[in-house]
Amino acid sequence: MYVCAFWFVTLVMDHSFRSKSKMVLSLFMFVAFLLYLGHLMFFTKAVELYAFYDSIYQFASLSVYPLFFLYILSLTEKPTLRHWFFLLFPPFLIAFITVILDLLMGSKELIAFVKQELYQEQVVFVFSPLGEMRRITLELSKGFFLLQILCVVYGGTRRIVQHEKMVKNYYSNMEGKTLSSIRILLIVFVVTSLCSITVKLIGRSYFIQSELVLAFPSLVFSTLLYLLGFFGSKQSFSAQDFAQDIVAVDDLTETAQIDEFHDEIQFEEIKDRLLDLLENKEYYRQKDLRLSDVSVLLGTNRSYISRVVNQKLHTSFCDLVNKYRIEHAKKLIRQSRESALPLGEIAEASGFSGESSFYRVFKKEIGVSPGSWRESNSF
Repeated sequence: MYVCAFWFVTLVMDHSFRSKSKMVLSLFMFVAFLLYLGHLMFFTKAVELYAFYDSIYQFASLSVYPLFFLYILSLTEKPTLRHWFFLLFPPFLIAFITVILDLLMGSKELIAFVKQELYQEQVVFVFSPLGEMRRITLELSKGFFLLQILCVVYGGTRRIVQHEKMVKNYYSNMEGKTLSSIRILLIVFVVTSLCSITVKLIGRSYFIQSELVLAFPSLVFSTLLYLLGFFGSKQSFSAQDFAQDIVAVDDLTETAQIDEFHDEIQFEEIKDRLLDLLENKEYYRQKDLRLSDVSVLLGTNRSYISRVVNQKLHTSFCDLVNKYRIEHAKKLIRQSRESALPLGEIAEASGFSGESSFYRVFKKEIGVSPGSWRESNSF
């Protein structure tokens, strides 16, 4: 609860709060705060207070995972009103039905229901048909919760992979754009989901038996939520930034002469012109080289170049450019054996955005760090 409150306040006070993704993440933290406030009431056995708070708890419980998915959407594409309605209307409807049933049941029956169904206590009480409806609603919410987790894990993974692919096909330098922290968030989310499913299957009443038993899930969830807030607050690149880049450069390409191609010969011609641009003219040495920049230089549509890179060269734009950068860096390392040119200068001369990016890409492609490769090729 305190972790969620901390990140909610931190995100709201962040100077970059204009970011749609951080707004959604802050809303997620607020709803999670309401969820764990309900846990506080439940585990401190404030039965009467919790009985009237349970409808809010139901809404929060069924809203946190849809909100996490909306957060992923805000990073990978622009969530629409349809997304918000489709994802949050079911939790609102179940919570609304819960409120109506709680009001109609009356306080005595409601408290008896909470003690029997949630605290697993033996209660001598004859429940009305409303109580049975309340029990059915509770079971439906449990099933819906489990279904949510499966759908969000699948949908979130799919959208992150798709977005990563689009970004790699547009930028040559992925520094700060890889959504690597979001991949970590997804792992965190999967672990959180497994913990949530376990707790739902066991039942919260089991964890009320001792503070030690309760401490384990509390520590796990607190750690995972803190990591979620931490990586989310550090994430600076989103679909909003990507869309702005696309619009900005497309305004430039509108002034370029666009040559459409419809056959294999023109397809090959664009591939040859692209390779000439990289191999002979060394445009890969431009740090901020983008697919749209290449389309302007070649006087053709960026979607055609993307097709050439993907279908003819069987790679992404980022990997293609980095292949040439790595070869150029290796050449510079060989040429500077005696002078020992700093690797940072080699990275810059090869077109990398920074030394850390150079290290990461070099080790991924070659299998060893630039320093180790230099030592093994020093003779």
